[in-house]
Formats: sequence, C-alpha cells, structure tokens
Amino acid sequence: MSELPWMRPLPESWPLVKLKYICNFIGGGTPDTGNAEYWGGQIPWVSPKDMKAGFIADTEDHLTEAGIASSPCKVVGPGAVLIVMRSGILRHSIPVAINKLAVALNQDMRAIIPDERLNARYLARLFEGHQAELLHAWGKEGATVESLDSELLDAAPIPIPPTPDQINIAVYLDQETARIDLLTVAKERLLLLLGEKRQAIVAHAVTRGINPSAPLRGSGVSWLGEIPAHWKLIALRFLVDVSSGATPDTSKPEYWGGEIPWVSPKDMKRDEIADAEDHLTELALSASTLQIVAPGAVLIVVRGMILMHSFPTAVTIAPVTINQDMKALRCGPELDPVFLRDFFRGIEKHLVSLADQSAHGTRKLETEVLGRLQVCLPPIDEQRAIVSQIAAETATIDALRCATERTISLLRERRAALIAAAVTGQVEIPATVDAAEA
Repeated sequence: MSELPWMRPLPESWPLVKLKYICNFIGGGTPDTGNAEYWGGQIPWVSPKDMKAGFIADTEDHLTEAGIASSPCKVVGPGAVLIVMRSGILRHSIPVAINKLAVALNQDMRAIIPDERLNARYLARLFEGHQAELLHAWGKEGATVESLDSELLDAAPIPIPPTPDQINIAVYLDQETARIDLLTVAKERLLLLLGEKRQAIVAHAVTRGINPSAPLRGSGVSWLGEIPAHWKLIALRFLVDVSSGATPDTSKPEYWGGEIPWVSPKDMKRDEIADAEDHLTELALSASTLQIVAPGAVLIVVRGMILMHSFPTAVTIAPVTINQDMKALRCGPELDPVFLRDFFRGIEKHLVSLADQSAHGTRKLETEVLGRLQVCLPPIDEQRAIVSQIAAETATIDALRCATERTISLLRERRAALIAAAVTGQVEIPATVDAAEA
C-alpha cells in the first residue's frame, strides 16, 4: 500500500487506527430500472451525480420501499460519510459527503459509518484535504472505469485526534472554508458574466456584422432573424468537406505514445489546436482509417455529454488526428475557418439544441443535421475583418477571465491546503467551540 499523506509526524495524542477497526461499511445497488413500482418513492437514492456538495439533503432519484426490498440497497441513517467508489470523476477527485437524512446508495457508492471514536465530519474533511494522494494510494489498477480499491481503503490507518479536537477541527474548517467558498462563488459568477458578455459580442458580430449602418434583410430562419442585406445564407454542406476520426486499438501499446497528436473532446479548451494530451505512432495511422487533419481545419465535438450545454470548436494550426467523437471541417474558398469557428460560437445555443440523445444515452449531433445548418456568409474580406474585430473586442474580456480563473485556482489551492493542515494537526485550532455547532 502506498504511504498515506498524513503518515508523517502527528501530535502525540493522535494514534493511527485502521479504518476497518473503527467503522462499518455499507454498499449499494440499483433496483430494476424497468419496474416503475421501485422508483419515485420517498427514499433518496444517492449516486455519484448527487455528490456535488459536502452534505446530502436530497437526491435526483428516489426509491420506494419495494425498490429497497428487491435490491441489495440498504437504508443508511443520517450522519454517515458517503464516498464515490467507481466513476469517471475519480480521474481527478474523490467526492465525499455526509447525509443529513436516511438514504440508499447505488452500486458505485459506499457509506462509512464511524463509531464513537471518530467524528464523521472530521473523517470527511480528512479525505477532502488529500484528494490527489488518496487517488494514488487507493486507485484500483486495471479497472475499465476509475475505481477505488475497497480493501486498501478499509486498511488505511487514520489519525484519531481526541474527540473534542475532531469537533473543533470540523467546526473551524466549516467556518474558514465558508469564507473561501463565498469568494470563489463571487469569482465564478464574474466568470459567468464575462462569458455571457463575450458570447454576446461574438454572436452580434457573426450575425449582424460590424457595420452598424449596413441595411438588414430577413434571413427567413427563425432562430437567426435579420442579417446584413448583402450577406449570403448557405447550408454548411456546400461550404465544407467533413472528415471523421477514430480510435486505434487501445490494447496495442505500439500504436500509442508517438509524435502524432490525437485530439479528443478533452483537448478542446483552446481557440487553436496544435497538440493533444494523447499521441499516436505512424503504425497506428497505417493500421486504421485515421487521416491527418491539416492546419486550417475547424474541429468540432459531435458526440458526448458536453453537447448538453456547449459546442466546443477550434481551428487547427498544426497537423493532428481526431477521435471518433470529433469532426474536422475543411473550408472552401468562400469561408474563412476562423470566421466559421466564431460563427459556431455565436450560435452555440442553437447548435446545442440540434444535438439528440443517442442510443447509448449520450448526446450526438448528426452530420446530416449539421450539414443543413444555414451559415451567414459575408464576403471573405469582411469575414476576416469581423474576426479581427472580435479578437480586439474580446481581448480585455479574455485577460480578465484568465485572471479570474487564476484567482479561483488559488482559492481552491488555499482551501485544500488549509483542510490538509488542519486535519493533520499543523494548524492551531481555537478550543472554544459551541457544542451546538458540532
């Protein structure tokens, strides 16, 4: 077992005790989703999607008594530490929460019920303050979906401060993190407002142009409204060539780790794409249907849950390949690729509305639907002038967004460092705590 982050000098009065000796554990399950008698009752059913806050007061799904009786689910009383054991979110964090009411759990969750020697709020903070280290220590190797190893978790030695100290730590952290959280929420709100302002600037430029005195005409498209009278309106399929991506065999290491960028949705966070998190070898290219996407193409995401709320798009500035959830659009001579990228961003809400739920439960924008999309087409020189003005008008907003994102990152780092220090005795905690707060 990897050494745990708190296995360093602790206060002398804080012994280390394996979790399994001071806690009980309860797993979960899923009743038959096809039986309506099991669902829609009064019993909250916690799944990873509900684990977005430190306390669980309600859930998205609920079970009936019949649903509990028909499955491995057990009702967990209030005050347990709930932890996600299996989910894609475990790539970067371990969601932990305490239930304020009796709940049942799905099969990807686990409830940890401490005895009188261990305060649940202290234990939850101990996990919260050491996310990256615990993912490394408890991660299950070889799993197809990110998972925690329950045996490693059970055998983890946990520092046990005296009970009053545990309560003091929990209350102190509630107070201090609340201050940080208020600042973070304010910064996130600013980030949202800046994003909305930026989107409004882009939307106006790509659908109304940058000449306020230009005469307008009706586009004949309900979601678009009026456009400059001299602009064309052409279906996208007549303006671009579309190519698809693929995923080479992931079981063959000789296909991976080469020099060829392989772009997937997780890489679509920039205006321009020159590299990717994953890379392919020449062998992978020759053994698959993949083709090199040259610089100057517009990359879009056409499948994934992200299409529920956004439509990621970027322009390539270096040769890349793409995965099966992406499309590459090569623009003809009438259409500037950067203008097309900005046009997509300006009408993002409409594009999101075009994506349907696929047979696998995710969201997908069909190529035929995309091809019918009506694109505003100014003269090519005007397209480039619009792109330049968008860049100029959004530069200040983008700089402020970057600064705000950095501030949010620093606040989160400060929060995590404070929690980690407090739960391992590195911070002097005031001893006067109102018992009611505990």
